[in-house]
Amino acid sequence: MNRQQKEIRELLELEIKLARLKVAASHLKQRRLKETRAQKTAENEALLYRLADLGSSFAASSSGLLSKTSRLPLPKPYRYGILFAWFALQAWQSHVKQNDNK
Repeated sequence: MNRQQKEIRELLELEIKLARLKVAASHLKQRRLKETRAQKTAENEALLYRLADLGSSFAASSSGLLSKTSRLPLPKPYRYGILFAWFALQAWQSHVKQNDNK
């Protein structure tokens, strides 16, 4: 019986170690998830600030463009398309400039 009790004890100790490892793995997984969420939040925040900067530069440089576009003899969706295309061009040029500076 002594040998059987030792085996049972070893088995229980191994199960306890396994449970501890599972808990530790769960904590690591949760920490990684929090880190990735924080990183994504930071990236989204940076993107939002970049878009706000582009929007402010767009508003500052396009005061004449907005009034000219509103008088074009085109349906509204096309007018908005022109504005969107111009804004996208500005964003692309800003992105290219940032990548060249790096």
